[in-house]
Amino acid sequence: MPRLPTRCGLSRGEYAPFAADLQLREGIEGRRAALLSGLRLRLVVEDAPEGLENLAANLGEALARLGLAAATGPCEPGAWLLRAQPDLAWEQGPFGPVCRLTVAGQLEPCDGGRVAAVLNLQGKELVGTHTQGRPRALRELNERLTVERLLPLIGEL
Repeated sequence: MPRLPTRCGLSRGEYAPFAADLQLREGIEGRRAALLSGLRLRLVVEDAPEGLENLAANLGEALARLGLAAATGPCEPGAWLLRAQPDLAWEQGPFGPVCRLTVAGQLEPCDGGRVAAVLNLQGKELVGTHTQGRPRALRELNERLTVERLLPLIGEL
């Protein structure tokens, strides 16, 4: 059986293609941020479930932190419309009712045209459960709908 060397000489060096990839990514992120900060965006949260008062405000704040200034009001030519459609589903968990929120939507130009991006928010951050019934589970979900929890979910938009 061949013997393996007892000492390996590994050196830590910069891999040139990796450094180039990092520079390319930084450039793309910079162009993306510049593009997003120039967009005029209208946010519409359609039929928000009762009890989730934080959803529209926190979604707008999360978009603003990502560089998108979202406003409400009429959609005008040259602006973009983000139409969010929340859906609240209930199920019985082992320790009580569980509510799961998903938010689907589309980013489209106000003056017509193709959909530019699809919004699909879902995950463990958008789940509420409580042993004392549906109202408490819904309250827990509403408390979890913070800007900090929404940011990673919409960061891919």
